[in-house]
Amino acid sequence: MKLLSPAKLNLFFRVLSKRTDGYHEISSLYQTVDLFDTVTVRPAAGDSFACTHPDVPKGTDNLMLHAVHLFRKTTGKLQSVSIELDKQIPLESGLGGASSNAATVLWGLNELARRPLSLNQLKLLGRKLGADVPFFFSHGTAHCTGYGEKVEDLSPLSEQELSIAFPDFGLSTKEVYQNVDLNEVSEASPEELLNKWKQGDFACINDLEPAAMALKPELKVFKERLEALPFKAVAMTGSGTTFFCLGSADLPHGVKGQRVRFHTRKPDSWY
Repeated sequence: MKLLSPAKLNLFFRVLSKRTDGYHEISSLYQTVDLFDTVTVRPAAGDSFACTHPDVPKGTDNLMLHAVHLFRKTTGKLQSVSIELDKQIPLESGLGGASSNAATVLWGLNELARRPLSLNQLKLLGRKLGADVPFFFSHGTAHCTGYGEKVEDLSPLSEQELSIAFPDFGLSTKEVYQNVDLNEVSEASPEELLNKWKQGDFACINDLEPAAMALKPELKVFKERLEALPFKAVAMTGSGTTFFCLGSADLPHGVKGQRVRFHTRKPDSWY
């Protein structure tokens, strides 16, 4: 089974508080886009994993392999599998590639095993793998709260002209969160931000930007280059380092990136 594994954008990202368990309460509008990794899952005589990107972990840090073990533990389906990952989503970019890959593996395993788990059960398994994993079982547009694991499906947003741009370095999500100063975050109401997006207003706020830019000051310069162009809005997605740019302007010469479109998942099928 060959499946597309989409990237996501955080069209707004509010950090509301820090919890006693160390996580942060957030409110964010998530949206999948048509930048994809490709995941191939097939039955095999023994487990194996291969990837086109040399820096993707192949051991205990690999969420896809965690997904396989968790699926087996939950369902009792012990068939060995071969997993191949064609990696196109940049690593440590705020685009959710690892979480998307893990969700895609869970979906593929469930299909190969003739759907022993419901969609809601897959979401609950996803929570055990990472905060962003449950989102990918939405239809592709969702308001996520809690530490990201609570997913409210939304109707698709109106199509926008959109580019993504990423520098030559990534950032650790854990390090960014560790450097969040709650005195620096926005006071904007998540409900108002959500309503603005539903009405076609680009309310692009990301409370993780100051922490990311403190860790990598080059990000501020990178954003300023993008803001100098006639885009309607420019904002970082997730914990960085990717920025999304709304509008038809071209990216600066030498900046890596591409045009993308919002992408959604149809019921009973993957992306």
